[in-house]
Amino acid sequence: MSVKHRFLVLLLFLCVFVSSAFGETRALLIACHDFLHLPSLGDAVSGNLTMLSETMQHAGLPDKNIRIEDGTIGDIPKLQQCISNAFHSSNDGDLSIIYICTHGFDENNGHLLLSDGRHEEALTGPALFDLLAPIKGDVLVLLDACHSGALIGHGADALPVHVPENVHVITSSLGNESAWYYDHRRLSSGAISYFSQAFCTGLGLFGHLEADTDGDDAVSLWEISSWIRQNVASSTCQVLSSSLHTLLLPICTDSTRSKPVEGFFCGSQLISSVNTDFRFSFYVTREAQIEYRLTPFENGNWNWGSPIVIRDSETTAETGRGTKTRTLTISPENRNSTPYLIFQIFAYEDSVPVLCGERLLAMQPDNASASLTLSVSPSFNLPAEIPLALTITPPSIYRISIYDETDSEIRRLHFGELTRPSSENVQYLIWDGRDDSGALVSEGSYTIEIISLFNGRRLQISQDVHLRRR
Repeated sequence: MSVKHRFLVLLLFLCVFVSSAFGETRALLIACHDFLHLPSLGDAVSGNLTMLSETMQHAGLPDKNIRIEDGTIGDIPKLQQCISNAFHSSNDGDLSIIYICTHGFDENNGHLLLSDGRHEEALTGPALFDLLAPIKGDVLVLLDACHSGALIGHGADALPVHVPENVHVITSSLGNESAWYYDHRRLSSGAISYFSQAFCTGLGLFGHLEADTDGDDAVSLWEISSWIRQNVASSTCQVLSSSLHTLLLPICTDSTRSKPVEGFFCGSQLISSVNTDFRFSFYVTREAQIEYRLTPFENGNWNWGSPIVIRDSETTAETGRGTKTRTLTISPENRNSTPYLIFQIFAYEDSVPVLCGERLLAMQPDNASASLTLSVSPSFNLPAEIPLALTITPPSIYRISIYDETDSEIRRLHFGELTRPSSENVQYLIWDGRDDSGALVSEGSYTIEIISLFNGRRLQISQDVHLRRR
């Protein structure tokens, strides 16, 4: 055999090997918008399907591998049939993605409401995971609904949920939170949820692979969930997986879409007497009318109806191209009147506002008394998720570290994390019993340490937990 022929055979072998290693990706995108006794979700959920479908297409999925069920699934048998049709040919090494957007509830440990406008049925986490059991390969479940974290046991009073090893779940909210989307009546038709936009943006739909924080031209499950958590201020993204750092998601490689404002970057999101300013910068790719919206958290809810709207100060018409740096000063009166603000950058194109950046701001009032407590059970059987109930007042920024018996830090669980609005100021967090490399820790005692910041002063608390193998 000639050198040329040997090279061709080797190249063919490599192509076959790479193809089998990465397998095939398929997606089933589901939305429910009409209900028997609940408000319609309107165009928002259909807009989610459109954006997710476009993201999958730009990630290289052929049309035959993307199935859309827009308002057509009203019961579990129909859902089972759709799952079977979409993923019946799955093999080991494949990735199957199922997205569900609907109303969600935290009762009975959490459920979603399937509805086609004529029939309705509750879908619990265990019921959903049973339906996914026949699928071979990895399964990524995206749940975009209020209280969706309850389906995986994340949130107040939520019980642990068994999820098969090959199933990985991302939810748009904690079990005790609502999830939000654009008000399609005030903004644009075909509107979308904040969760779905962050997911698609992170995978590169708008020209930049935003969630690729380590610069390796790939996006892991850990990276996309962290990206969503940072860029969605109104609810707290949750993730459950045994392969957080190794499961890679399909990324957009040929998208020509872009936003008029890119490269949003900001300084400290904790506003206090020590830091009264919120500093941020962004890059304007094309001239646009730019405004900032500040939505306060009042009486236990986001006051979407009465945001503070500020036009960009550069011009009364349009802001020109280039890098912009801005400072927003929060007065003591505002710091005392609301614990949290959502900051958003909108750019108008053809009179339609485009969301180009978003962050949560936490307010520490002057002379507020600080409190920090941690509640965690003393022992667990591995593998297990260890729920942490962290109570912090007033709003703050915190770090969670896990130390082994030699006082070595084996996991930096959260670093520079802002507290989130919640009843009784409780932050419901999860440690999955793994170290920073993603490996399950050994049996033994571990120390969970919390450090928080209050007007420049540190508070610290720690608690021990014993882990043992089943």
